[in-house]
Amino acid sequence: MLLLAFASTLSSCDSWLETCLLSVDACAALPASCGSCATCVAAKPAAKPAAAKPAPTPAAEVAARHPAERKDKKSVASRVQHWWATGRPATNISDAGTLVRVFDALTPPKGQPKGVLPWEPCRPHTWCEKFNAAWPSSIVSKYRPVLYRGPDGPGGFVLAPTNRIFCASPGDGNSMGHMGPSHGCQRPCDPSGARAFDCSFPPEGLETCLRVQGPTKYNEMVVDAERLHAKLPHSLLAVFFTNPSTEGAARWTRDVFLQTYKEVKDFPLLRLTTEGFEEVT
Repeated sequence: MLLLAFASTLSSCDSWLETCLLSVDACAALPASCGSCATCVAAKPAAKPAAAKPAPTPAAEVAARHPAERKDKKSVASRVQHWWATGRPATNISDAGTLVRVFDALTPPKGQPKGVLPWEPCRPHTWCEKFNAAWPSSIVSKYRPVLYRGPDGPGGFVLAPTNRIFCASPGDGNSMGHMGPSHGCQRPCDPSGARAFDCSFPPEGLETCLRVQGPTKYNEMVVDAERLHAKLPHSLLAVFFTNPSTEGAARWTRDVFLQTYKEVKDFPLLRLTTEGFEEVT
């Protein structure tokens, strides 16, 4: 009988120990005759430590790897349209509207002869060399949408608002007729805007200039062209057109610009309508 009882105890202990290896809670019910609970715990394999979770990639690093995914980065096209839609008379160019340069004899859409590209200054000893210091331009907006050469004009460049202007006129300032030490600027206008004809406002008078501009007139901003050329390619933001017949020439200009400045990744072709600027693929 003793032998049978001993064999039964061993069998019971083996069963409890197997259960204990699966569950530490079973150890508390281990019969005293089988040994201590500590023996059971010691027999249980140690649990593997949980694998550490990789630290999340900092947002700045994600933005650096994927610039297009940055939430605070707006495309050139959206910024140009924002300036046009919200522009009002202001001292800062970006608050006043979108700064544009319409293609003309100085900057034809396919460039000057002898391989001079549309955004480049005229070559020495050519008829237009004397105009290299200034780019006659305009600020357009929903508030003041009138464009030099009208809605059927040839289009042109969108300039960065960081460009510097020598002066501003609420109408055609005839800058090419006043080229010289004044860089195309006429005598100063009355700071109050009481008289704004045959005169120019200094840069700090931009808000007054746009305020007295007539609703049917275009303004003239005389841009520092030498500084603009020195800051290329970042001083130009896009090429635009207004008439479908001129889209081909504008597209050519955009494509050649991107071929010339391969570091530029966002230099869109835009269509300017009564609703503002929209990107064309």
